[in-house]
This record gives sequence, C-alpha cells and structure tokens, in this order.
Amino acid sequence: MSSPGSGLPLPVVSAAMRDVMSAAALWATRPDTILITGETGIGKTTLAHRIHEMSARASRPFITVECGAIAESLIESELFGHVKGAFTGATEGRAGAFVSARKGTLLLDEVQNLSPAAQTRLLHVLDTKTIRPVGAHLHHPVDVRIIATTNQDLGTLVADRMFRSDLYFRLNHVTIDIPPLRERTGDLRAILTQWVPLLCQELDLPVKTIQEDTWDLVLAHPWPGNLREVYHWLRRSLLESANGQVSATHLAVLYTPSSPSSPGIVPSNALSIEPYPAFRTRTDRQYCQDVLARAHGNRRVASQMAGLPRATFYRLVSHLGID
Repeated sequence: MSSPGSGLPLPVVSAAMRDVMSAAALWATRPDTILITGETGIGKTTLAHRIHEMSARASRPFITVECGAIAESLIESELFGHVKGAFTGATEGRAGAFVSARKGTLLLDEVQNLSPAAQTRLLHVLDTKTIRPVGAHLHHPVDVRIIATTNQDLGTLVADRMFRSDLYFRLNHVTIDIPPLRERTGDLRAILTQWVPLLCQELDLPVKTIQEDTWDLVLAHPWPGNLREVYHWLRRSLLESANGQVSATHLAVLYTPSSPSSPGIVPSNALSIEPYPAFRTRTDRQYCQDVLARAHGNRRVASQMAGLPRATFYRLVSHLGID
C-alpha cells in the first residue's frame, strides 16, 4: 500500500490496519460495490487502488471521479457522457467515466458531494447496470466495478435529507473504514521510520533521522490531516534540518507548548485556535456544545476546531437545535 500522492510505502503494523487490508483482499475478489470511509488524507484513494490491483480487473482501467471538484451542472456528463447538442457548448459527443472504466474500476471520490439528480442517476446505474448519456434516448449496458469514498457520515446526511437513503444502502453493502492515525501510533512510527530515508533519497539529501526525544511529541500530535499532513510536514522538516536530525524545533508548526507535559496543539494558519478532538459521533450534541463554548460561540472558528466544512457544521448545529 502506498501513501496518497507520494508513492511512498505504508507499513501495516496495527491490528486495525491488518483488519482493513484483510477486508480489502477479501472483497477485491468479489464484484460488490465498496464504500471506503475515513477522515481526509487517510488514504482512501490509495486503498481503492489497492483493491483494484488485487481484483480480476487489475489489467483494466482505474478511473477516478472527484465528485466535489466538478461543477454540479457537469457532473452527470462527467459520469455518463453526453451526445452532441445535449446542452449549450456540447459541440461533440463525449464518453463519460463509466465508459472509460469499462471492465475496470470506477472510483467515486467523496461521493457525498454528488447532486440529488446525480445520486438518482447513479442509483439507477447500480440497479440496472446501464447508463444513458445526457441527451441520449437509449440506455447502454456497462460493466464497471464501483468503489466510493467519503469523509463524512452518510447515515447522518441521510437523516438530514442531504443524501438518498436508497443510494446509501446500495453503497453501504460493503464498508471498509480506515481508522485515523491518532489511533494507530504504532503505524505512524513505522511509517515515519520508513519514509525518512526514502524521502531523503527523493530530495537528494544525506540520510537523516528523527531525534529520539522528539518521538513523544510526534506521536502525541493528533495529525488531523493524517497521511497527507505527515508527508508534507516530514518533507518540509527534512529540507529545513541542518544537522542531520529532525528535532522538536521542526514541530513548531504543529505545537505551541502550554506546559512541559501538556502541549497545546494549534494549526499553523490560526494560532489562536486550539483544535478539538476529531468528530466521533456526528449527532453528539454535547460535542457541539463543548466545541462552540471553546470557540466562544464563533461558529466559523468552531467548525475549524471540529475539522468540518463550515456549511456542514452549521447544518449539524441547526439539526441538533443548538442555539
């Protein structure tokens, strides 16, 4: 397994990640749609690649659609294609992601961002295994394995009527959840130990190490950005370290000590905000009240502390009836 965006290996040490990889190996050999859940930057796309590589479809295309990065008006065309003249500007036909992924795997990254119309069309595809390009009159059969990812609780979005319940149950048939790094310190230490020499080689640097007395701080940090945050922090630290070692000095962007035994963690872009432990239960009223209290009632700051998009946090607070 490789880290997202870096091509670096991810050693699996913890029992939790061994379970994840065992589930991936099991379901890779079956045709079921898979939903991969986990926080941002945890490696959901990487796991989807791994499932594809272990499947009978490994020699066929692996196509990714980033559901949150495409304009709502274009998402159906991106997924299902369109015929010439289907809409203004459609001067020629286009094959969508389902056609491009024929006999392979289609990854719907952050599927919660699909519009209601696209959710309805996707459900029809999953049920009938056919697609109809935008502007076309006929349906065409498709042979594609679907993997979807999300960093949100789809069950809560269903309860809030922001995601179709029937599509949720269709996607939720097989779910693989990747635990956050803060719950897998053994994995984190193994990852960093293996990444340091590899990144040094990639950056054309002499081999460096992490000072032993720095490990406690490294492992205590919650790494809300997970693997992505680890990669960028380590890369920066290796480039900045002058004596061949990554020391506590390089943790300044992660920590502002409030006491020798209890570091206060602050994000580099908002030094007055102390992040709150990441969301566990999205309907936890007490959690929202606590984080709002710590943010002195400022919902924008509270959403940053909770690690949630502002609009999502606002809707959640409203749903829970918190003033």
